[in-house]
Amino acid sequence: MSYGEIEKPYKNTVPLYSYALARINYENKDMSMTKICLDLISNSYQGELRKEIREFKEAFNKEYDSYIMEKYLKEEQEKEEQKREEQKNKGQAKSSYSSSTYGTKKTYNDDTYDVEDYYDAEDFYDDHYDDFYDYEEAEDYYNENGSW
Repeated sequence: MSYGEIEKPYKNTVPLYSYALARINYENKDMSMTKICLDLISNSYQGELRKEIREFKEAFNKEYDSYIMEKYLKEEQEKEEQKREEQKNKGQAKSSYSSSTYGTKKTYNDDTYDVEDYYDAEDFYDDHYDDFYDYEEAEDYYNENGSW
């Protein structure tokens, strides 16, 4: 056997193997791997299955474009939902403000400072002075969130 005789039977191995893998991946709904396998097949392929492969590639490419667009939109929607969830969580953890005739009054959604662990407002303020505008604000928080 000469080198030329061995080469000819294996000439279409890569395109046919890639096509077979593309079909398997497509049936398994693995669009990314299907795309990779089909990209391995040259557009200038002239084997016996050229018409079938070309038709499958064209149909798949249209479907793949739709798949990519849906995937992108879904990812954007998930990012948007995640941002809303983070903002919602931040809003619950922070205080909410309500206006009054004398200025701004804070009302707190939950006790993040464990007020009940303190004997009086002064001790509470000493430990959390940098979290409040002034002593009165810390004292208000202490009085509103304590169980006494």
